[in-house]
Amino acid sequence: MPGSDELDALAADILQNRIPASALSAERRLARVLAVAAGASEFRRRGDVRTAMQAMRSASPKAPFATPVRNDEARRLHEAALVAYLSRDDVEDAVRLQRQAFAANPLDSEVVGNLAFLQLKEQPPQAEAARQLALHSLALNDPRFPSGRIEDWTAFAVASALTGHEADARNAWFASMALANDLQQQCNNAVRAEAMYGERLRPSVNAMLQRARSSAAYGRCEAALSPKPASAKRPSAAAGKAPSKTPAKPAPKPAQRSHRAAS
Repeated sequence: MPGSDELDALAADILQNRIPASALSAERRLARVLAVAAGASEFRRRGDVRTAMQAMRSASPKAPFATPVRNDEARRLHEAALVAYLSRDDVEDAVRLQRQAFAANPLDSEVVGNLAFLQLKEQPPQAEAARQLALHSLALNDPRFPSGRIEDWTAFAVASALTGHEADARNAWFASMALANDLQQQCNNAVRAEAMYGERLRPSVNAMLQRARSSAAYGRCEAALSPKPASAKRPSAAAGKAPSKTPAKPAPKPAQRSHRAAS
């Protein structure tokens, strides 16, 4: 079993030398899905987005780069990172543990996606690194999530907005609308993201919410169009469906049991 120092070094190597190329390849392949999402303004066309995403994922290589996989170790560290974030509100320790989980298995889309989420919770948010990780996760050929995890679409939308990729942010929100099992929950996630990260999220979130009201079918979303941005201080913990003993907070938490996209 590798030690923590070895995993830290391996994570740094993969993030520096493997992920940028993997993310660039994923960005090129995901462009077709985002284009379909941009044009799927009618609710009945949401199936086109799902079909495009599943085709892209099924055509992805099982392993975009060669690396040893230690799945049991990755899952153990992944769970430890969740405890650090959700129970102890310790973002720094959660990121450290999740990076080690990522080093143990950088081909597990849930492990990768939760690292992207946590890097957006750092101060300041590590938006470019999170964007690369979200792209890598969305393109992984993971049969558990044929249309990608909604959490990863959300992270990609947020990170894209924060790094100035406005079209990608908008189209990622559109894709998440088409793929989510619960549109209202995803609208709420978008509004919370804008409240947390501020003005850079506003254009893409408003575009999503306006589309959500553009037809009777999409009109189930009741979120406010212009939430007041929160202060810049770090949120205290997870949000969304927080553990029963934890009050809800203003941002989605990393998935403990990832929700499959609509299939």
